[in-house]
Amino acid sequence: MTNLREYETVFILDPSLEDNKVSEEVERASGVIKDHGGTVGEVERWGRRRLAYEIGKKRDGVYTLIRYQAEGPAVKELERRLRLNETVLRVLTVVVDPRYKELLAAMAQAAAAAPAEGETDGRGIGDDDEHPRRRSRRDRDSDD
Repeated sequence: MTNLREYETVFILDPSLEDNKVSEEVERASGVIKDHGGTVGEVERWGRRRLAYEIGKKRDGVYTLIRYQAEGPAVKELERRLRLNETVLRVLTVVVDPRYKELLAAMAQAAAAAPAEGETDGRGIGDDDEHPRRRSRRDRDSDD
């Protein structure tokens, strides 16, 4: 009996790595998942971004997200190997909640049913309580 769950792993690589080295690290991570009976779904390379805080005197990092299905031991092995790799600054793995997919599908359906950009329902902005008009600070202060 297989107990496959869906996971997302984000890891941040050293910004001094060249593009081909970044690709090698991503392929290595995908290989660990496949070697342990998992399937890699989607790989998003977010590229070089500013870190929220310095990690090892580095201000930038190369972000990558991998979505995959695997069993628990595969996830543990992937995280272990990523943490041992000196070019990896940080790793975060989360289990994807099945309700999350349902929520995304509902949001996509609602977006498709909403009026296209530029179309309006005939009301102007500020005509109802959903879009109140902002008052200037001077007007608000004079109320006191």
